[in-house]
Amino acid sequence: MVIRLDQRTQWNWFIVFIPMWIFDVAVLTYAWFSIFSRCKTEPLEFCSAFITRKVQIVAIVMLKLALQRLYPL
Repeated sequence: MVIRLDQRTQWNWFIVFIPMWIFDVAVLTYAWFSIFSRCKTEPLEFCSAFITRKVQIVAIVMLKLALQRLYPL
């Protein structure tokens, strides 16, 4: 990203953000998988705090992805 901001290359922003998108997809996949696997085995009252924390992580990553998408505009 620094190379692109320093005007050393004319790469498309899509290519610049690919490594961050790969990490974001991994985080989202982990969060969703852990939510569904935890709540499948435990009652809802035991996993509500866990769900709240994972939903916060999902929201943060989604906002980060939105910012990355809007930045080149």
